[in-house]
Amino acid sequence: MNIYVVFYSEGGHIYRLAKAIAEGARSVDGAKVKLFQTEWLIAGDKPVSDRNGVLGKYFALVPFISARELAGADAVIGIAPF
Repeated sequence: MNIYVVFYSEGGHIYRLAKAIAEGARSVDGAKVKLFQTEWLIAGDKPVSDRNGVLGKYFALVPFISARELAGADAVIGIAPF
């Protein structure tokens, strides 16, 4: 089972939560868990991927995922600060 944990985080708190959720999901036999980040999308605005300039400090190595790529998952766990 492919499980994608997808998060948006500005300061790293949500990122740490997403990592913990991914770790828990990996404990399930047969689960293949991948961690992704997404850009913050506000209606009418361009994507904001580094609003506060912290990505390099916390989670620059976590790949971004597009909506189209979500189709490769059997389950998606989404985490955002709202």
